[in-house]
Amino acid sequence: MDTLGAEIERFHALAPIAQRGLRAESAATQVRLDTLRQLHEIARLLGAEFSTAAGAIDLCRALQLQCDQLRDAIEAIREFCAQKSIPFDGSRSKLGQLAQLAHKVANIPEEVMHLQTPGLTRDGCQKALESLAQVQRQWAGLARELGGVLYLDALPTESDLRRAISVLRQRNSWYRLFQGQWRSAVAVHRMLQREKIRVTAAERLEQLDRLVEFLQLRDRRASDGAWSLYLGIVAPPEVLSLEDYVTLAAWNRSVSALLDDLQTSVFSPQELTPERARALRREFSALANRVHEAASALQQIDILLPRLAEIRGGIAIDRCFELGRVVNYCNSTRNASPDFEDG
Repeated sequence: MDTLGAEIERFHALAPIAQRGLRAESAATQVRLDTLRQLHEIARLLGAEFSTAAGAIDLCRALQLQCDQLRDAIEAIREFCAQKSIPFDGSRSKLGQLAQLAHKVANIPEEVMHLQTPGLTRDGCQKALESLAQVQRQWAGLARELGGVLYLDALPTESDLRRAISVLRQRNSWYRLFQGQWRSAVAVHRMLQREKIRVTAAERLEQLDRLVEFLQLRDRRASDGAWSLYLGIVAPPEVLSLEDYVTLAAWNRSVSALLDDLQTSVFSPQELTPERARALRREFSALANRVHEAASALQQIDILLPRLAEIRGGIAIDRCFELGRVVNYCNSTRNASPDFEDG
């Protein structure tokens, strides 16, 4: 009796569902059932799963929303690229390149654009300036270190310093004081001392060694071709900060590579001025927004259809538009009968 009672209770629970199904039976035509089966098979191949018509409709709605957003964004991107003579084939790779270009333009180092010269756009500029900046830092560091104990404004020649170093490298013994070459080597160092205090031979040797290194760095900095080739100036006697020049050279290098990849000359880095840079930022901000919308829609479509990339041509943006047409067809099939969703 308990079992019978449970079955009767279950029957009563299922009766309303059966009655709704009977009322919607006319909507379950063979064409609609075949459409639903085909949609289910397509969704399965693309990694999406649903077990009811309502699940299919929810998936279709979500895909329709993202496909519409993607289509609007891509149309705006195509229009922008046509106006700027930027080739755009609608592929994800080109969309990624456009995103990088928009990001680069949005991050133009406008505050240092007044330093822009044709030299800063030449190949090898960034590496050469980074190397020059490293030499200058080492030279300036030694100048600060040695300047506290030695006079650096009137230095002996490097050959004189090397002769003194050669002598001081000999073992310090009591009789060295009676040797003329030893006294001359000590005199070279004593002449440079700011405070005439007693120091050991080892300390004199170390300071003179550092002084030779200072002279070599000074000469390397002064003779570096980067000053004239990339900056268009001669080496200044004082330290010139190269950080802004390196920043600008790095931006020029990266944006030039992107323009080459996109096969466009929408602008030339060497012709940029602060005013032109501001105008470009305004123009490309709209592109950046549209590219972000397209990328966001593609990301959501990939989430809804996890195996989309596995099918042939699945990563193509046009394939997403084909999905949109399928969704439109399914929606039109659903809208043809109010009872289809309940069925």
